[in-house]
Amino acid sequence: MSEQNQSIESVLKSVGLSSSGIERIKLGNGVVGKMTSSQMGLYVICFAGIGGGIWLENYTMILGFGAVAVVSFLFSSVASMWYATKYPGVALLEGAELVKYHQIEMAARDIVPEVQENTLPPVLEQIGGDGG
Repeated sequence: MSEQNQSIESVLKSVGLSSSGIERIKLGNGVVGKMTSSQMGLYVICFAGIGGGIWLENYTMILGFGAVAVVSFLFSSVASMWYATKYPGVALLEGAELVKYHQIEMAARDIVPEVQENTLPPVLEQIGGDGG
């Protein structure tokens, strides 16, 4: 393990947490999963700001970062729920997974056109006679 990973584990252990749970977190590939990743980064910054405000005894800083964290949490929760309800496939999947989801969805509706394999296109007939 690298020195940075060991120091992170020692910090987590010193506050009574384990790194094993953090390693198992897997977010979805879709829009909601990516938005959640960016939100987690914002929360880390907000909690660092709150910690700095406590250390500096600056209550305006504490309230400001706390308000940003709460408003961001409420907005992202409502936006994620709305988007996931309206576009469930795109919210959780991307790329090939999304294409497969749409294929399954269309098959469930019987919209998938039948594919004819190993067939030749129709022969075009020449107009005008002697063929040559």
